Amino acid sequence: MAPVSALAPLLKHATTLVEGAIVKAADESIIDDVQQLKSVAFAITSAGRHNRDLSSEERTAVWDVVSQIWNACVDAANAPYDAATKEAFLQMRHVASDIISLAKDDTASDEECLCKCQFFHKTGKLWSNLKDYETAESLYARAMEYTQFLLEVCNNLDKSQASREECALELFGLYLDRTAAAWQLQQKALASNLLGRAKDLAGNEDLSSDVSFQLSLALASAQIERAEQLLRTPEAEGCADAGEAIGLLNTANEVIANLSAEDNDPATKSKEAAANQMQAQVYNLLAWAYLEAGDKPSLAMNCIHSVRRLPAELSSQAVISFLAMKALCQLDKPHKAETELLNLVSSTNVSLGMCLGSIKIMLTAAAAQTQTDFNDGSQTGLAGIKSAVSLIQERFGKQPEVPVQLVRGMLAQEVVTAEAEGMALEICAAETTVEMLTKEEQSTCKQQLFNLVYTHATNHFQQRNYDSASRFFSAAHMYSEEGNKAKTARVLAVCNLGMKALDRALEYVDIATQTEPTSVFNAFLRLKVHLLQKDCRAAANQVQAMMKCQDFTHEILRVAAQEAMGAEQTVVAKQALLQLWDLVEKDSNGTFQPGDQAVIMSNLVKITQDDQSDVSLYMDELSAIYNQGADRLEEVGYDGFFGADTSGRAAALEWLAATAWNAAIQGGEAKLYRDTAVLLCSAGKFYAAHPTPETSTIQYQMMAFLMSASASLEGATKESEDTQVQMCYGLAQKMLLRYTGAAQALADRRQSLAEPPSKAEDKQHVYKLIMEFELAVHIKDVGCQHAVLQHCREAPNFSAESMLKLAYFSKAALNSNPDVTRQALQAALQLLLSKGHAVPHDQVAQTLRTLLELSPTDGDKIKLYQQAKELLAGLPGSAYPDRELQWLVSTCWNRGAHQAKFLRCKAAERYMRLALGLLEHCHSLSGRKQMMVDELNKVVQRRAGQAETGAPSTSSPKERKRKRSDEAEVTTSISLTAVKEAPE
Repeated sequence: MAPVSALAPLLKHATTLVEGAIVKAADESIIDDVQQLKSVAFAITSAGRHNRDLSSEERTAVWDVVSQIWNACVDAANAPYDAATKEAFLQMRHVASDIISLAKDDTASDEECLCKCQFFHKTGKLWSNLKDYETAESLYARAMEYTQFLLEVCNNLDKSQASREECALELFGLYLDRTAAAWQLQQKALASNLLGRAKDLAGNEDLSSDVSFQLSLALASAQIERAEQLLRTPEAEGCADAGEAIGLLNTANEVIANLSAEDNDPATKSKEAAANQMQAQVYNLLAWAYLEAGDKPSLAMNCIHSVRRLPAELSSQAVISFLAMKALCQLDKPHKAETELLNLVSSTNVSLGMCLGSIKIMLTAAAAQTQTDFNDGSQTGLAGIKSAVSLIQERFGKQPEVPVQLVRGMLAQEVVTAEAEGMALEICAAETTVEMLTKEEQSTCKQQLFNLVYTHATNHFQQRNYDSASRFFSAAHMYSEEGNKAKTARVLAVCNLGMKALDRALEYVDIATQTEPTSVFNAFLRLKVHLLQKDCRAAANQVQAMMKCQDFTHEILRVAAQEAMGAEQTVVAKQALLQLWDLVEKDSNGTFQPGDQAVIMSNLVKITQDDQSDVSLYMDELSAIYNQGADRLEEVGYDGFFGADTSGRAAALEWLAATAWNAAIQGGEAKLYRDTAVLLCSAGKFYAAHPTPETSTIQYQMMAFLMSASASLEGATKESEDTQVQMCYGLAQKMLLRYTGAAQALADRRQSLAEPPSKAEDKQHVYKLIMEFELAVHIKDVGCQHAVLQHCREAPNFSAESMLKLAYFSKAALNSNPDVTRQALQAALQLLLSKGHAVPHDQVAQTLRTLLELSPTDGDKIKLYQQAKELLAGLPGSAYPDRELQWLVSTCWNRGAHQAKFLRCKAAERYMRLALGLLEHCHSLSGRKQMMVDELNKVVQRRAGQAETGAPSTSSPKERKRKRSDEAEVTTSISLTAVKEAPE
C-alpha cells in the first residue's frame, strides 16, 4: 500500500483549487483553475491506480474532495453565472466523477454505490443538455455499471420501500436519459433495448402501483416526445421518419392502455384524466404521423375517431379538426374537409397559425382537383375557403400581419389557381386592409404585402401573362413606398404595352414621372409607346429627351436602337445609333468597351442601306458614317475598334470594307464622285487596318486608294465652290500617298518571296502616275509636273500613249504650262519612235504637228522640222501619212516665206531648204519643186546682196516698207487648203 504522502498532497491541492475557483467564479474566469484541477485529478487517479486498494483514510479523503467539488457545482448551477462559467463547473463535476472511481465498489455501502451512479448519471445528463451526446454517453455507460446493483435493491424485499423506489426511479431515469442520447447518436438498437428495459422495470410487480403508474406515464411521455421530435424535424435535415414515429406511438399507446388504478384508489380520477390526456396526445400524433406517411389517411381518420370518443375537453380541440381536414383532403372528400375547416376556424382556442395552415392545405387540395370541378363560384372547397377567410378576418382582423399571412398562404402554393389569386386580390383591395396597412406604424407589414404581391406579379410578367401581372402590380402599387412607386408604375406601363393598351401605358408613365421626373426609364417607356404608335417624330424627340435625363447611360441608347429596329422604325433607330456613335467619339473615360464601335457602325451601315429611295441622300449619309468610322479606326487601332478578344472580327472588317466598296461603285454609277471617293478611301483604310494582311488584302487596299484618288479628281470637276474643289484635290493627294505606301509594302513582300509584280500592279502604277500629273496640273504645281514626268520617263511600263495623254491633258488645261506640255510631247515622241518596226506613224505625225504648233521659237521649230526630215529618211516610202507630209512641207515652206517677207533671209533659207528636203518624201507636192527652188534662189541672192552691203539700210521707214513689199512679191507661199489641223 502506497504511503499516505503519495495521494494526500494531491487531494489537498485539489481542495485548494476548488475553494479558489468558488471564490473567483463570481468575478473572474475559472477556466485555468479547472484545467489545473484536471491535471491534479489525472495525477490522483494515476497515483490511486498504483495501489490495490485505498486505505480508509484515503477513501474518506477522496469522498471529501468529491463531495466538496459536487456541492460547489450544485451551488454554481443555481447561481447567476454566465454560460462559460457554468460549463467550467460542469467539467469540475466530470473531474469529481473521475476521482470517485478510485473508491472500489466491493467495500462500498449501498448509499455510496447509489451516489456514484448518480454522479455519473447527472453529469452525463448535464452534458446531454449541452448537446455533447458522446461525452454524455460515456458517462451513462459508467452509470450503467450499477444496473445490477440497482435491480437487486429493487427486488430485495428486505430493503425498505423507500430504498427500493429510490433505486427504481434512478435506474428508470438512467434508462430514459441514455435512450434520449442514443436517439441523438442514431444508436437505434441501443435505444430500443433501453426502452424494453424501462418497460420491464415499469411493470415490476414489486413496485407500488403509484410508482408503476408514474414510470409508465414517463415511458409513454418519452416515446411521445421522441415521436413528436421526429415529426417536427424537416426531411432536409435527414431525421424525419414517420415510420419510426408511428412505432414509438403505438408502443406508447400500448403502455397507456395497460395503465389501471387499484380499487379504492383516491387518485383514480386524476390518473384516468392523465391517461386520457396522454392517449389523446398519442392519437393526435399518430394521425399526424399517418398523414406524413402520405398513404395512410384512413388510419389517420381512425385515430381521429378514437380521440373523439374521449371526454369532450379532449376531443374538441382545434388540432383534431385540423388533422381531420387534412386527412379528408387526402381522401378526396372535399365536402367533409370543408366542414372540418369551418369547425376549425370557429373554435375558440384555435391559433392564427393553425387557421392559416388550414387555408393553405385546402388551397393545395383545391388546386389538385380537375378543372371540371370548378365551373361556378361555389365549387367544392373554395366556398368553404372563402367563408373561412372571412371568419379569420373577423376574428383576427385587427392584427396587421393577418392579411399578409393570408395572401402569402394563397400565393405560396406550388400551383396557384385563378380563384386563389382572386381571393388574394380581394384581400389586398379591401378598404380595411388598405386603411390598416397604409398607416405609418405598419410599414413593415405593408412592405411584406408589397413584396408578396410584387413577386407574384413578376412571375406572371416573366411568363408574359400581362393581364394577370397588371392586376397584381396594381395591387402592389397601392402598398408601394415612395421609392417603389415609380418602379411599380413603370412595370404597369410595360404590362399595358404587352396588352397593346398604349394609352393606358402612357398614363402609368405619367404617374411614374410625377415621382421621378428625370428618370431615363420613363423617357424610354414613352419611346416604346411612340414606336408602337408608329409616331416617328415623337419617338425621335424621346431619344433626345432620354439623353437629358440625370441617370442616362449609353446603354439606354443601345437598347433604344434595338427597340426601334424591332418596331421597324429605322429613322429612330438610326438617330439613336448616331447619338451613340457621337458618344463613342467623345468617350474619354473608357465607358465603351473595345469592339463597341464596330458593332455600332455595322448597325448604322445596315440601317442606312435599308432606305435608298434618295440615292444622293443615302450616299451622303453612308459616306459620312464611313468617314467617321475610318478615322476612329485609325485613332484607336484594330483591337480598340473591333475588340481584342472578339471572335469574327476579321469577318466584320471584311464586311465593312466590302460594303463601302460596293456602295462606292453605286455612287460612281450615280456620278456622286465626292461620296464615292470617301467610301473608297474608307474601304482602303479598313483593309489597311488588318494586322496580318494577305497579299489580296493589300491589293484591295491599293485599288481602293487609287480609285478614291480618281473619284476625287473627277469630283473636283463637278464642284462649283473653290473650297470643295480644294478638298477634293487634298483627298486625292492623300490617297495617292496612301497608295504609294501600300504599293511599297506589297513590293517588299513580293521581294521577300522572290515574286514578280503582276500586270495589274504595273497598270495601277501607270494610272497612279497619270493621276499625280493631272493633280499637279490642277493645283498648278509646275515643279511637281516636271517631277512626275521624270518618273514617267523612268517607269518601265509607261507607254507612249499614256505620255500623250499627259501631254494633251496639260495642253487643254487652263493656265497650262507649255514647257511641260512640250516635254511630255517630246517624251511621247521618243517612246513612239522607240517601237522600231511597230512605230505608229499616225501618232508620230500628230505628235510632231502638236510640238511644232507649241514651239515658241524658230530655233525649236527648225529642230523639229530637221527631226521630221531625219525620221522620214528612215521610213518606207508610204509609211508617213500623206496629208501630214503635205502639212509639214507647206508649213515649213510658208514659215520660210514669212521670214523672207520680213527680210530675215537666213531663217527663210533654212526653212526653205528643210521644206525642199521634206518635199522629197511628199510625192503629192512634187509639182511645186521648181517653184520652190526658184524662190529659194531668190532668197539666197537677196541674202548675198545683204551680205555685200554689210550695213543696215539707211532709208526711211516709208521707203523700207515699200521696198519690202516690192521684194516680197518674189516669194510665193504654198496654199494647201486641203491640209487641215491635226486633231488632238
